[in-house]
Amino acid sequence: MDNIRGIMMKILLVYFSETGHTQKVSTLICDKLKEKTIDITLLESAELKQEHLSNIDLLLIGTPVHGLFLFAQNASKQIRKAVDRITNELKNKKVIIFATYLFFPAKALQKLENKIKNSNGIVLDSLAEHRRNKEELANAVIEKITESS
Repeated sequence: MDNIRGIMMKILLVYFSETGHTQKVSTLICDKLKEKTIDITLLESAELKQEHLSNIDLLLIGTPVHGLFLFAQNASKQIRKAVDRITNELKNKKVIIFATYLFFPAKALQKLENKIKNSNGIVLDSLAEHRRNKEELANAVIEKITESS
């Protein structure tokens, strides 16, 4: 583990990627944080279990935005199910959500934020970028981590 601004951190990054865009952002974030010697674990959403949250300081959740243009947009079903599996472990956990999208993120992130807040998780921020802006999104997430530490 290393620190950002003097604080030791252990981070879990959970993601789902259907077309590879969210996976690429997740990998970029993980690689950049490992360069700073920060303890980060990268996990696909299907692998997430409650025990993964026991000793972490920060949870990062990456998802594509699914849905029809402005209507019925949401975080991926796989991420929503993963969050449902860890509901009891989210109490007082700090969370940053990030998403890739093709058209618009609409209220997809807000819905996921509400799900986490209803489990007494602490959402520090939600970020979304067009899927072609992978580097920008990864850098924005890392900046939020730096600000939150």
